[in-house]
Amino acid sequence: MTALLTMDQVALANKRVMMRVDMNVPMHNGAVSDDQRIRACLPDIKTALDANAALILITHLGRPKANETDTTYSLQPIAAHLSELLNKEVPLISDYLNGIAVKAGELVMCENIRFQAGELKDDDMLATQLANLCDVYVMNAFGCAHRAHASTHKAIAHAETACVGTLFAQEINEISSALANNSRDYPDYIQHAAVVGGSKVSGKLELLSSLSEQVDVLIIGGGIANTFIAGMGYDIGRSLYEKELVSFAVELQDKMKRQNKQLLLPSDVICAKELSEHSDTVCKTIDKIQADEMILDIGTATQTAYSNAITDADCILWNGPLGAFEYTPFATGTRTITQAMKQSAAHIVAGGGDTIAAIKKFELQRDDMYVSTGGGAFLQFVSNQELPALTMLNHKAENPN
Repeated sequence: MTALLTMDQVALANKRVMMRVDMNVPMHNGAVSDDQRIRACLPDIKTALDANAALILITHLGRPKANETDTTYSLQPIAAHLSELLNKEVPLISDYLNGIAVKAGELVMCENIRFQAGELKDDDMLATQLANLCDVYVMNAFGCAHRAHASTHKAIAHAETACVGTLFAQEINEISSALANNSRDYPDYIQHAAVVGGSKVSGKLELLSSLSEQVDVLIIGGGIANTFIAGMGYDIGRSLYEKELVSFAVELQDKMKRQNKQLLLPSDVICAKELSEHSDTVCKTIDKIQADEMILDIGTATQTAYSNAITDADCILWNGPLGAFEYTPFATGTRTITQAMKQSAAHIVAGGGDTIAAIKKFELQRDDMYVSTGGGAFLQFVSNQELPALTMLNHKAENPN
């Protein structure tokens, strides 16, 4: 992969700089309810303003109907929130494709890019119009890098100069570092581990296959583990699993065993006959599950084994909860794992909506931990799948003119 051109390598002074950011944040009663993604953009925004650039921000919010201006998805609350964070006016511009008046050292925000009919279609005309508004196009929306949209894909191709912001570059570097496996020279030392949970194997086929090649220890939990347990020949009762993917689970276990790697699966589980806040639960080994029971969390022995593996790792990639943590009776497994990560000396890279929710719920806060702003983009990058924005950025770096 060609080295990406980064924003700090480009002269920004007195230039029109368009920065594609990801401020698609949760809203409640017309106000921003979680500003993590907005705050993540602040350093690059301040860098551009300090360099005396005329800054134009582009982002989307939600999924409005194309070519319809639905005020529910207006960026006005986001512009207002950003203004408070910057202590600086952030005008919201609705009519911007034919030109934007913004002075050096100032910034504006363009109204929801998804109001434009051509955005989701990766329309060449819209992409050209966006590129013509600036001298430098900064792709800084890693969370949108898996989408081939006009503002995240073709606008890069048409831009006079296209680069990535430090946030985007950091995402790539942090996730890559969690996957860089140098432990082959140290067979007795666990260096890189991955914790993968969630409900379905089908949503993470490529992720699991890719991680099996890139880590020493693959720790499986959540509903995903049920398919693997079924593949081992155990009755899993009424538990969620994917019968058509049992063979994949078996093959993945065999593959990792041949490579002298570890694939850790639950040896015991928390079962119940219903999923609710008032469920009666029982912890039992995986060979004791009854026909009317469901597996809804990892058991106590498994929690200990997984915690020990986390303690031994020096770098951990985490995606997905280990059980139905939204419900108190089934939150212990995910809570225990987050506590192990909190106490571990390992560098941790985490991503995915449910993972971030678990981090917040169980207060996993560490200075050396990196939480990705990407959901689908995080999964695709870890899975070694193409990110259209990254492909275009590499092409632009190789063919700048």
